[in-house]
Amino acid sequence: MRILTADSDNVAIGHLIKVLGKSSYTVDHVKTADEALNMFKHYDYDLFITALGLSDLPGEELIRQFRRSRVSTPIMVLSSRTDCQTKVAAFFAGALMTMSPSHSTSARRRPASRP
Repeated sequence: MRILTADSDNVAIGHLIKVLGKSSYTVDHVKTADEALNMFKHYDYDLFITALGLSDLPGEELIRQFRRSRVSTPIMVLSSRTDCQTKVAAFFAGALMTMSPSHSTSARRRPASRP
């Protein structure tokens, strides 16, 4: 399975890339929307994980551009924004799901703290 991630914050996405790599996924990472659009011209991806706060284009607009281009790859939004309006905008743009990095971190910690 080949996955593309797009996030300008290497710290936020770094752990996810490491976990996916250890799980035998091929992960390509870019920092801008322009780079993401270019990668989809050259490779077929099974999943696209993007942040909403990319430096060159809002994530919702990037998702819309993918969908207008007939890219059918599932899109997951990784965002620290937790308001309902942001999630709804991502869904209407064409994202499959949204996830907060803080939720994934707390979920990983819970089992370790149980007796």
